[in-house]
Amino acid sequence: MKRWNFPHAHGAQWGTVVEGGIEFTIGGEVRVYRQGDSYSIHSGVEHGAMIEAGTRVIDVFEEFDRYAIKA
Repeated sequence: MKRWNFPHAHGAQWGTVVEGGIEFTIGGEVRVYRQGDSYSIHSGVEHGAMIEAGTRVIDVFEEFDRYAIKA
C-alpha cells in the first residue's frame, strides 16, 4: 500500500530514507529513494510523493516554527 502526499511547497526540506521507499516528484522530476538515499528540496519548490507503507525517514525542515511545541 502507498500513501499519496499531494503536491505542495514550503521552506527547504532535507531527508534520508531509513527504511522502505518514496517516489518523490520534486520540481517536476520523478525519482525513487530507498534505504540510505538522501533528498534535498529547495525552499518554494513544489513536491509530492508516493510513500510505501512502513517507510521511515528522518526529515529536517527549514522552518523553525513548523511544528508547535507541545505543552
